[in-house]
Amino acid sequence: MVMTVEPGFGGQKFMADVATKIDPAHAVFRDRPGEPPSRREVHVDGGANRASAEYCGELGVDVLVVGSVLWKKGVDIEAEIKLVKSLADRGYRSRPAPATATKHPAGDAE
Repeated sequence: MVMTVEPGFGGQKFMADVATKIDPAHAVFRDRPGEPPSRREVHVDGGANRASAEYCGELGVDVLVVGSVLWKKGVDIEAEIKLVKSLADRGYRSRPAPATATKHPAGDAE
């Protein structure tokens, strides 16, 4: 979980500098040679909205927690969720393809 606001209350401004921790968080979770594929995900919580969703997607976020922006007067919650998701997806798709890991053949060491 990457917290992109100070914990405590909703409606805070998104802290873009903290979001840069998304990629290093993925590096921690990256599968190691010989490990089964993991299902670990990086979540971003705090200040997520239409202005920050695409940026988070570009950084590789797996789950974007959207809160108080949905509860503002006059907001169509369903439409806002679809918009934020589509922006995050667009950012995610624009990422360069990850480098493929070099396989270590079993049985090389004796």
